[in-house]
Amino acid sequence: ENAKLYALADLRLSERKIELAQNNGDIGSWNTESVSDICRKTGEAKKTKKTQDAWAMLAVHLDKVGIGQKQISSLSVQDCQQFRAWLTNGNFSQSTQSKYFGLFRSMLKDANMAGHTAIGLHDRVNAIARGRATKEYLTQEELAKLFATPVRSTRTRTVFLFSCLTGMRYSDIRGLKWEHVHDLDGGLCQLRYKMKKTGFDHVLPISAEAREILGNREKPAKPVFPDIPSSQSVNYTIDNWHKRAGIAKNISFHSGRHTFATLALSNGVPIKVVSDWLGHSSVVQTEVYARLLADERDRYVGAVSLKK
Repeated sequence: ENAKLYALADLRLSERKIELAQNNGDIGSWNTESVSDICRKTGEAKKTKKTQDAWAMLAVHLDKVGIGQKQISSLSVQDCQQFRAWLTNGNFSQSTQSKYFGLFRSMLKDANMAGHTAIGLHDRVNAIARGRATKEYLTQEELAKLFATPVRSTRTRTVFLFSCLTGMRYSDIRGLKWEHVHDLDGGLCQLRYKMKKTGFDHVLPISAEAREILGNREKPAKPVFPDIPSSQSVNYTIDNWHKRAGIAKNISFHSGRHTFATLALSNGVPIKVVSDWLGHSSVVQTEVYARLLADERDRYVGAVSLKK
């Protein structure tokens, strides 16, 4: 076994010598820049702002734990374990821990594949399990109760109910203009817009009830929902609103998207259709809502009985 390892090491050494000769001795930024700088540059090359921000924040975390200014070739297993412990012992949710350590291990793997680390560090530190995401949503009865409860901010009320009927995100509703609204024959209506989160073009058919919320058509460049409060203000209003309605859940604006997806599935809409409506790149992303419905099963155990 040792002989095989030495043979592989000699082979890799020969390959690296050839690479250095071809590049006039330049081995690139991996061994000349700090780990945190590599993170930032990796993020800058990503397409979406959310991913860019995640890599930039990873660099901040690595600097805080004290290994960000090291070169990647000098990182040790102990350094990696130190960062892992810092995440797991800090005030981070499990999904946040999993996200940042996953990005870190991805960078280590790329460095190892390029021959810039002596050992496969990504294989020597365990990943952090993502855990099961909690997605609060309203049942049909709770949605009706909320609809019947008055709220001071009519604009917040309007856009949140519109999200419950369409599954649209806050950012997309805020950016919706009348040029994105297409009324078709037969009373059908489609929204055609570019999703802020992914940057992908999206076509979303909406119900007559949702179209009624939009109101009368205005000039193409005019916002459909002008003067929408900030996301913080909207969530503050929604928090008070659902409490007054007697709903004991932690509801935010994004719960409208969860509500739409969950109620659509519970009413028999195929998961592929729901996935397309939400703009998911894969049905796997939509399956979390199906699991939410599965979690409701325990409530109905005993509903069928021979003695009733």
